[in-house]
Amino acid sequence: MKKLFLSFIALIMLLSFSSCSKKATDLIIGHWKITLVEGSILNDFQKFAIWEFESNGTMRFEYDGNVYQGSYNVDGPNIYLRYNNHQVNGKIVNMGDNWMEWQVDDNNIFFDRTGESVSDNPGGGGNGIIEGALNGLFTINSHGDKVYFSKGNLQYQASTNTWRFAEHQWNFVGGICDSGDEFGNVYENGVKCDNAHVTSNYEGWFDLFGWGTSGYNHGAVCYQPWSTSDNNSNYYAFGSPSNNLSGQADWGYNAISNGGNQNGLWRTLSKQEWEYVIAERDTPSGVLFAKAEVNDVYGIIILPDDWNNSYYEVNNPNNGNASFTGNEISASTWSVLESYGALFLPKTGIRIEGGYYGYGGCNGDYWSSTIIDDDDASRLMFDYNYVGTGIWPQRRFNGRCVRLVHDAE
Repeated sequence: MKKLFLSFIALIMLLSFSSCSKKATDLIIGHWKITLVEGSILNDFQKFAIWEFESNGTMRFEYDGNVYQGSYNVDGPNIYLRYNNHQVNGKIVNMGDNWMEWQVDDNNIFFDRTGESVSDNPGGGGNGIIEGALNGLFTINSHGDKVYFSKGNLQYQASTNTWRFAEHQWNFVGGICDSGDEFGNVYENGVKCDNAHVTSNYEGWFDLFGWGTSGYNHGAVCYQPWSTSDNNSNYYAFGSPSNNLSGQADWGYNAISNGGNQNGLWRTLSKQEWEYVIAERDTPSGVLFAKAEVNDVYGIIILPDDWNNSYYEVNNPNNGNASFTGNEISASTWSVLESYGALFLPKTGIRIEGGYYGYGGCNGDYWSSTIIDDDDASRLMFDYNYVGTGIWPQRRFNGRCVRLVHDAE
């Protein structure tokens, strides 16, 4: 069975999708169920039951009761599907509004559109990747423990009490600085969202959070995501200045609507784990991170353990002093890097004293779960000449971004 599974994955990524019109590429978005297989080698193919193709390029499928995630993209007549560094291409030979026929090698596979969803079975055993995760593995300590990163920064909508991951890795809410400069690229119902509008009934999205503001009453005075008090002592996890984030104090305890939608699936990296990811991993490529401009957004790329430079070779690797414009990457090119598990952290700015937005276009700031002292907690920070966990004041009341991880089995 494992051989069959790997054979199919290897096949799906080597064919050409030559006869598909633009209408067909639009129609592929949605949920599909295999109804018939004609061919010589994939007699057990019906175990690949439900397929989902999302508009953002995410592909999920169910195999033998488990859920797996990869990505796909369309380039002219060709469609490319990727999963765990396997690349597969398929050819759609016939298609209607609610059915399609694929040709994979000498096999014909028939699909019908379905109301069933892969998310009805979110478990994903074996090598399955949880919903909302990138498909790259990152080692986080010398013991060899690994994590999957979420596919975007964490966002919250107070009016509906909804947590979600950003649609794209380059998405961040931002705001308007005192200078009048405006940053960010997240909208709700055509209105640009703003981190300075953090209230208990805000209908937009925000993504800068005081430390430990998970929404659960774990003992901190300020535990709600919209908390903006300037008193650091109001942000103590479980009410004590000596506690690191864990359990209900961690944002990852929440059910993330597009991240499995169950409590306890995600968590925040510690200071030591962030440091290991960006500076201490031993990888075949030797490339851990690089500054970049992805789809016109500055940030850093962090590459997974098994990255091969043949996928894409970045300039100025592992150099915190490099220019962000040293790697200018379009959205279409980024989709290829992302399909191999690449992580992108955008520069976000922070929420400063008084609930105002600041440092837009200057800093990328991402919380860790680790305390420093009574006033400060550690974070990953990057700017024009630095990438690291830093020694500067990292006040708990400041609003910073959160990028969650899921522990690999």
